[in-house]
Amino acid sequence: MKDFIEETAAVKSNNPAFMVSLDNTGNVGEGRMNWEKVHLNSQKLFNPADNSLNITKSGMYFLSMTATVVETSRVSFQLDGTGRELGMTKLKSNNNLNTITRDSLFFLTALNKPYVQQAFDTANLTGGNNTLWTGFHYDSSSYFFGARDDEWMEKSSPIPLPIIMAMRGFRLENNMIKVSESGLYFVSFGSGFNPADDTIVSFHINDNKEKYRSINTFYMGRHTTHHTKSFLTYLHAGDSVGLTLTDGTSYADADLQTYLAIFKLDTEKPYFCGSNSFDVDKSEFVRFHNIRLDSHNSWNNIEGKYVVPQSGTYYVTANLPFESNKHELDIEIRVNGNLLSTFYAGQSNDYDPYLSSTSMLLSLSRNDFLQIKIQGSNAKAENQGVLSMIYID
Repeated sequence: MKDFIEETAAVKSNNPAFMVSLDNTGNVGEGRMNWEKVHLNSQKLFNPADNSLNITKSGMYFLSMTATVVETSRVSFQLDGTGRELGMTKLKSNNNLNTITRDSLFFLTALNKPYVQQAFDTANLTGGNNTLWTGFHYDSSSYFFGARDDEWMEKSSPIPLPIIMAMRGFRLENNMIKVSESGLYFVSFGSGFNPADDTIVSFHINDNKEKYRSINTFYMGRHTTHHTKSFLTYLHAGDSVGLTLTDGTSYADADLQTYLAIFKLDTEKPYFCGSNSFDVDKSEFVRFHNIRLDSHNSWNNIEGKYVVPQSGTYYVTANLPFESNKHELDIEIRVNGNLLSTFYAGQSNDYDPYLSSTSMLLSLSRNDFLQIKIQGSNAKAENQGVLSMIYID
């Protein structure tokens, strides 16, 4: 096993949380992932001896995997040790960098030892913060995580999610998920998408399907692909929520690509959610004209930055749209002007449209500022981009 680098030896927090990544770009073989750099490890949640999680506090855990594939490589990440295996796979046939992310939510105890394994013989992955695994414990009175393992093609009706892996404070009525507690919620959903298939999957609240809560994709590849989207929204007791297929096919198999994760937030802690459609043909910082939720009025739209209102650990997730014809898009996450991570979208074929995503846990101090910078071309994107931030501890 390679020596790991522990960037933050101890985070003064009573809440278990972690973020680990690859340190170097290169080929990763089949088997359990060897995470070389530990960025954050509150309550020693991550065990570098065997690259698994050491659950000492039972409860709800939110986990996220991100992989950036280089050249003509492929990757298949599998999350195991949670009680139900799930994964994400990227097969590609071009010379561009591509980033994929997927989320999950479980109720975990000391009996669980979650870990990530790479299922292909080899995968060429970028290091730094571009390929990572992160997650945290969260005290929530209401949460849900459900998925499916086969395709769904019926339009304009709720997509059934029969594989329920965690549920508290919600109830099921037919194929509808009913909210029991009013409040502010974090939502993440994903779907697999077939090639040459114009597909729209949305998170609905009753009959409402806003564009920023949708994934719209069409591409001329040879393999299925996967996209995810995250945001914050208010839900009310009695609301019916879930996923709806407007067009195309929602693809899923044993990886459980079609999923929905929801958990209620503590509104006493800082939070932010901004969305926008983008028309970018040069390098610039993202400015969100739709500030949907901002607990401390922390977003400075003139300079395109979030000014941290309270020191602590923040979960940051970004989904940025991309509509391409032989173009590439680099999306940078910067704190105090320093580059922390880059995620990528790019195709050598017509690809219309696309959504690139990443997630990170960051230890931030009051008055630090976070920015997202787009490098490349991003014109007339059909998806709306979203940046969400929640305070963990």
